[in-house]
Amino acid sequence: MRKRKYEPRISDVLGVALCLLMPLQLGFAALTARLDLSVLSLFVRFLLQLPVYLIPVFFVFFAYKRLGRTLAVLPRTLDYNRTAMLTVSTFGAVVILQVLYAAVFPSTVPISGVARDTSVFAFLLLSLTSVVLPCVLEEMLFRGVVLRALTAYRALLAILISSLVNALTCFSLEAFPIRFVCSFLIGSLYYATGSLAVSVSVRVLAGSAWFLAEAVSVYAVSRYDLFVRVLVAACALLLAFGLPFLKATVRALLADENDAGVLPSSHFWGIPISVFLILAVGVQIVFGAW
Repeated sequence: MRKRKYEPRISDVLGVALCLLMPLQLGFAALTARLDLSVLSLFVRFLLQLPVYLIPVFFVFFAYKRLGRTLAVLPRTLDYNRTAMLTVSTFGAVVILQVLYAAVFPSTVPISGVARDTSVFAFLLLSLTSVVLPCVLEEMLFRGVVLRALTAYRALLAILISSLVNALTCFSLEAFPIRFVCSFLIGSLYYATGSLAVSVSVRVLAGSAWFLAEAVSVYAVSRYDLFVRVLVAACALLLAFGLPFLKATVRALLADENDAGVLPSSHFWGIPISVFLILAVGVQIVFGAW
């Protein structure tokens, strides 16, 4: 009897890509650990950061092309006004949650390395390499590739798994909960709006808020508390803008609940994705022990 040819699952392709991501991230962290904040070092960091996320992204697209598949295109079901409201609301929710969580776990506050002797050009380059570029690359991988691919199963499963993957790759037990929750919010926004630019905007804005907070703590430390209070108050107002659309967002996430065209969740599990999850959890534990 002829054996049936094995057809790789979507999760198999993602699992291999994510297994590639982990050593690339660890290698990047090791190579850049001793770099200073000079312009040359920041430029080297910029160049080293690109392949960390682009290699897994290109691998997925190449594998899909070989398998004759294409990534799902998320529909844009909201108009521009609703999209804008949900975007600013999600930004407000993310920053408020991060501030509250950082009050309990100060080690989760992102540190870029701003110093008083940092030149203007180095300051701008630092913001690019520590805020803008990581946000764009991570959203391209975790939302633009992982979440889109997983929508072949269920929307809610796609958002949960992509958020879990995003949180596991931060290599910090303390930061894991807040990364997961914020990733879930941003993933929900991406799925509801169908726009990667929207999720990138939220990430960049949230990262910029913390970058500015760090700059204030360096250049005007006496005004840091005032800056944080004003930031939280402004984000609370922004959060209120999106509350009227919360019901529509939840409805969008559950729209495929009875769709017979989606793959069963049991079809998700395979060896590559299981290996990645085991390795990622193991790295989390090891880094947490350190």
